[in-house]
Amino acid sequence: MLTFVVERHGAAQFGSSRAEQQGWRIDADAGSASSFRKSTRQHRPRSAPYDAKRVAAELAVAIREGRPHSHVELSEDGFKIRIAAILPSGGPKETLQTRRKRLRTALIEQLGRMGYTEKSNWRFVRRS
Repeated sequence: MLTFVVERHGAAQFGSSRAEQQGWRIDADAGSASSFRKSTRQHRPRSAPYDAKRVAAELAVAIREGRPHSHVELSEDGFKIRIAAILPSGGPKETLQTRRKRLRTALIEQLGRMGYTEKSNWRFVRRS
């Protein structure tokens, strides 16, 4: 009887920080093999928690006070948030999508109270 654990890193190519562990038992005499355990192991640290509400509040204050901000591009009818500067691509796709969605929701809430609405992706204008 041979028993071993295989650690698979297939999801790492998609940004996962976890490895799948599969336990196997092989009985050469009986000509059989079976898996007996599947689990995951953290093989590199997770991304730090992201506080979307804090970032949205910081951007809203800069916009309300008319201060220049490296993540805000002014235009004639409003402004555009430079999302790639705030949350650059890279890392786990689902984490990035979730963080951008949470930031958009928080921004819409903060800027809505200030009289702005989202015209298109990350572009805001003052409500008429």
